[in-house]
Amino acid sequence: MRSKPNDTEDFIDRYWNDDSNQPKHERLKQAFTLAIAEGFWLTGMRLPTEAELARYTPCSLGTVQRALRGLSSDGLIDRRRGSGSVVVDLDGRLSDPWHIRYVAPQDSPDKYLELHTRIVSRKEVFEQGPWNEELGETGGSVTKIDRIFALSGGINVYSEFYALTSRFPEFLELPQDKLNGLNFKKLIAAKYKSPTQKVRQRLSFVPTPDHVAQSCGIPAGGISPVLNVLSFPLIGEAIYYQDFYLPMGEGVLDLGFAIRTA
Repeated sequence: MRSKPNDTEDFIDRYWNDDSNQPKHERLKQAFTLAIAEGFWLTGMRLPTEAELARYTPCSLGTVQRALRGLSSDGLIDRRRGSGSVVVDLDGRLSDPWHIRYVAPQDSPDKYLELHTRIVSRKEVFEQGPWNEELGETGGSVTKIDRIFALSGGINVYSEFYALTSRFPEFLELPQDKLNGLNFKKLIAAKYKSPTQKVRQRLSFVPTPDHVAQSCGIPAGGISPVLNVLSFPLIGEAIYYQDFYLPMGEGVLDLGFAIRTA
């Protein structure tokens, strides 16, 4: 399916952000990331040519090429010599995971195990929990999204994600099937201009809840390590609160580097 010039103009009108202070290549990359997440550009669609994008945006050809290289690195598009850039079929595959990165075997060409996400449930939650205080909200509702993170090699991680409904209504409004394979961190950064700049991570060990055991096919009554992640912008209240129920078994989870400036 080919894009048309009017598709390009409509895309720029809807997704280009003139108010951002970010470099133009980042603005264009974020515009495409959000448009793909929302289904404006569908799997298999050919994106506008580099020349079209340079004509319809305030970006130079080099800036356009840099943005497209970033999208390709994130696994969102396939740049094909002679035929342009095409939106890939993610099929629930999560691109550029941050928190759940299991190291691939040494003989694998990839650094991390391939990861797919599947929505288990989504609901608006009004009862209070630890997420309310952490997110700076004690009176409103949160949107809770439960997902299965399925990795090649048979590893399943159960995730419970919480975000303020009033602050991020997209998580309650998007069709549920659009959430499969969606990188929530990138959606928040692109749609709401709230990029994650730092995280707090805590590991605890708790009795495995029945719904986690049933969804992940593990025995009930055991103990699960739980990785709690609280995401922050550079300044201000936390962005989201998330619990990951990690399986007890072989595997190396790469938590990255922690940088403290004080």
